[in-house]
Amino acid sequence: MTSGKTFLAAALATGCALSALMAPVLLPPAAYAAEQSGAPVPAKTVKATTLKATTLKDTPPFKGPAPVQVASVEGITEYRLANGLRVVLFPSEAKSTVTVNVVYRVGSRMESYGETGMAHLLEHLMFKGTPSHQSIPQETQKRGFQNNATTAEDRTNYYETFDARQDYLDWALALEADRMVNSFIARKDLDSEMTVVRNEMEMRENNPVGILMERMHSTAYLWHHYGHSTIGARSDVENVDIGHLQAFYHRYYRPDNATLVIAGKFDPAKALASVQAAFGPLKNPDEALPREYTVEPAQDGERSVTLRRVGDTGYEGLAYHIPAATHPDSAALSILAFVLGNTPSGRLHKALVEQKLATGVSASAEKHVDPGLALTLAEVPKGGDAAKVLSVMTEVVEGVHDHPITEEEVDRAKTRILKNYDQLMDNPNGVALSLTDPIAQGDWRLLFVGRDRIAAVTTADVQRVAETYFRQANRTVGHFIPTATPERVDIPTAPAVATLVDGYKGRAAAVADAVFDTSSANIDAHTQRLDLPDGGKLALLAKPARGQAVNLVVRLRFGDDASLTGKDAASEAVANMLLKGTAKHDRQQISDLLDKLKANLAISSGTQQATVAVRTDRAHIADVLALVGEVLREPSFPADEFEQWRAATIADLESSRTDPQSLASNAFSRAFDTTQPDHPGHIDTIDDWIAKIKALKLDEVKAFHQAFYGARAAQVAVVGDFDAATMPQLVQSALGGFVAPQTFTRIADTPSQVAGLDQVIQTPDKANGILLAGLPLALNEDDPDYPALLMANRILGGSTLHSRLGDRVRQKEGLSYGAGSALSAGAIDKVGRLTLQAIAAPQNVAKVKTAFGEELTRLVNDGVTDQELAEAKSGFLDQFRMGRTEDARLASLLAGNLYLGRTMAWSAEMEAKVAAVTPAQISQALRARIDPAKLSYFRAGDFAKVTN
Repeated sequence: MTSGKTFLAAALATGCALSALMAPVLLPPAAYAAEQSGAPVPAKTVKATTLKATTLKDTPPFKGPAPVQVASVEGITEYRLANGLRVVLFPSEAKSTVTVNVVYRVGSRMESYGETGMAHLLEHLMFKGTPSHQSIPQETQKRGFQNNATTAEDRTNYYETFDARQDYLDWALALEADRMVNSFIARKDLDSEMTVVRNEMEMRENNPVGILMERMHSTAYLWHHYGHSTIGARSDVENVDIGHLQAFYHRYYRPDNATLVIAGKFDPAKALASVQAAFGPLKNPDEALPREYTVEPAQDGERSVTLRRVGDTGYEGLAYHIPAATHPDSAALSILAFVLGNTPSGRLHKALVEQKLATGVSASAEKHVDPGLALTLAEVPKGGDAAKVLSVMTEVVEGVHDHPITEEEVDRAKTRILKNYDQLMDNPNGVALSLTDPIAQGDWRLLFVGRDRIAAVTTADVQRVAETYFRQANRTVGHFIPTATPERVDIPTAPAVATLVDGYKGRAAAVADAVFDTSSANIDAHTQRLDLPDGGKLALLAKPARGQAVNLVVRLRFGDDASLTGKDAASEAVANMLLKGTAKHDRQQISDLLDKLKANLAISSGTQQATVAVRTDRAHIADVLALVGEVLREPSFPADEFEQWRAATIADLESSRTDPQSLASNAFSRAFDTTQPDHPGHIDTIDDWIAKIKALKLDEVKAFHQAFYGARAAQVAVVGDFDAATMPQLVQSALGGFVAPQTFTRIADTPSQVAGLDQVIQTPDKANGILLAGLPLALNEDDPDYPALLMANRILGGSTLHSRLGDRVRQKEGLSYGAGSALSAGAIDKVGRLTLQAIAAPQNVAKVKTAFGEELTRLVNDGVTDQELAEAKSGFLDQFRMGRTEDARLASLLAGNLYLGRTMAWSAEMEAKVAAVTPAQISQALRARIDPAKLSYFRAGDFAKVTN
């Protein structure tokens, strides 16, 4: 069992790529409010043109006015249709995928009394279909689309990423145009989806820090709707009138309130013609869009809020009102958030984490249409001094007058943020989604305006905004203190968007992409496989990549059963400590160097391996490889950094003691674990793992590195724009002669025999529960039954939106926000498993358990239909092929192939095997392998309150 994640990374993760880019600190802006809905919902027919077909193949050309080009910046061009729809095109040959993203300027900010949560609820219902698209999840699943939707304060967006095919693009455009005006928004769908949204609420209720951030918002705002959680009040969501919801839909879902983004590999002329055919006929309602005019008054004294819930870890937070995203101060506030919240350079980290007062810190600056909040947060370990943490945090945040911002701090922040911008532009699909918030703020070009503003920020700017906004009277937390001379901080008005983007030219567009065929055969034809002098293996795939990007994977393998016994905690610690300092660079210097080299470097560990994943570019790959060698060979293991890691790890583990998902997952993994307690791969209890971390000595960590880390059994894969002739020498320079005393001998995995367990774990005061079910399988990836079982699993629970489990548990019975299944198989050993999982309110977990058993039994007894199988194959194979367009994933795949002795021909063969699977083969495999009666169940939740 490993320790978990960096502070708050999982609890507050958001899919808003732009937010993470603009304030790259631990707490993403608006993470507590933005709703990542994996589920969707329906609506009634609108007074607009109804599309009759699901594709544009036979649709006659629309006779209306042609789209008008509005602006073009750095390879991205905007057009405007006559009905007001904005169309943003970003063609790129970087990857063989296309992303369609439709952004509506409607979010929780537009909700009135009794309407909270309506924008998010409508997002769910938009997946329930139209007269022409009656099963959106099914249709997207069979095409292999990766699709979702999100709701935030200022916008809602719907997106699909798919294989670069014109017919798929036409279908996606037809779908989005159709549901813009023709969604059912029906009473029956609202009834079934209600419990799904309620389960999402319950899931959020399990996260105390997320709820604390919601409470801080509701306290900081007296009138503005940024004080409302995006998911809404439970009473509003449960009692919403269907007519009211339909009116909300018709009011905001319209061409003149939407922006369509298409990014990836497509023909711009054909795409624009398809857009015109799909969206051109749509008309706007006669009613004009409402105008939002509420302005939050200046705060006239500090405010506080206290949250008391079950848990072991505390949090202290501060919030300050700041200007809207378009205000010039926004960029300086992003820099300030980095200066305060970054790890390890941030002031809060140094004052709280390094002083052992807190185990994690973060800072962020929201970017909204209207003035938002700057927030800082600290995690207080069990037994910690919360009052001291708050006092020190306040002193650091508001003490910039006595401790001015330095040029070094500002330069470091700018380097990191601008690197993130550069890397974003290398990924057209990422750009498509990252434009969501700039569009909501007024114009997609604000992405580039924001970048330019970051580049122009001075140290004086950061100092000024800190002194202007981070003041006691503008603070939310603490107590109200009467004073004879009240102080108020007026938030200035942001300029009109048009003044920022009109005439904006941007920088030179990126170099045109070169085309690379990502078929298995072509990848094999262009991949060099070499033996390294010390016994490792190297795979090189030099290919065009946007931004001259290079992805590198180094996988070290070490030890055997006997030598690794009792050393799992040390192994975990080594991987986490490698970036904390070397003989030549301390932690901060490593972080700064990676930013200057435009590189991302992550290190992870497993029972017998450590993996280094790198992303950089052609100009810096040599220096980055040298740094990788230094990090792996010369770690300094600073004592203070080790204690910080220990404290943060223990805090994360203690937080998981009351978390249903953590407890159920641990119980599940332990039940299927066939190893003895001292085995290197044994799954510990949470308490046992805490004890191991507490007992671990730094000398043990150093000794583990000395004994096990080396490149003798390494696999290295490099994919992207690099010089293949010089790369072997660069790799050899980094890893040559790096040989560990302990050799590598693979530890075989043993299949589990567990069956028929039913374990219940009580987690008091947790509104959401979880159910896991598992069945061990003697299965590896070369087993003849594997392709058939892959398709059976995809049909059973491959998607929470459309699969047998998704259709029943979520769509029909509305019991869960997320339900599905997964099939695992050993690459070598026959150690597979079928896993079913769902979250649900504790009172619904028993019903989900019944559904699991019944659906698995029906699958085994009745098999699958031809249509189900055809859709499963189509979606699986499309996603399989899309995976090869991601260079990072491809590098990992090539490294894995080196270890397994495979080439990409194995992948091609697997595709062929999947394509050839028949319903009869699935039935045979299921009946031979799957016994529903042997399914084991693990559920965690507050079941004590459940009444039968």
